[in-house]
Amino acid sequence: MKAVLLIVDVQTLMMEAKPYQGEALIRNIQVLLEKAREKGIECVYVQHDGAEGSGMEPFSPGWEINRAIAPLSDEKVFRKRYNSAFKETGLDAYLK
Repeated sequence: MKAVLLIVDVQTLMMEAKPYQGEALIRNIQVLLEKAREKGIECVYVQHDGAEGSGMEPFSPGWEINRAIAPLSDEKVFRKRYNSAFKETGLDAYLK
């Protein structure tokens, strides 16, 4: 079995909302990304496509993955429209 690091919905608008211990969350993800990349563990991102007017419309500033943990050019990003990383994203098939 192959391991992956899965990062879900850590987007600019969500972090601008100042979630509880948001700065610690970003630091922890940075550490996880660094360790995973060092060990050759694949890092996979899931990014939510919000509805028009939500602030997370595709390609809007709030929609972008937080810069501090942004994927590298060769890392896979799955986009989702539902409250599920698996519904209609292809993530399940990719992980299998």
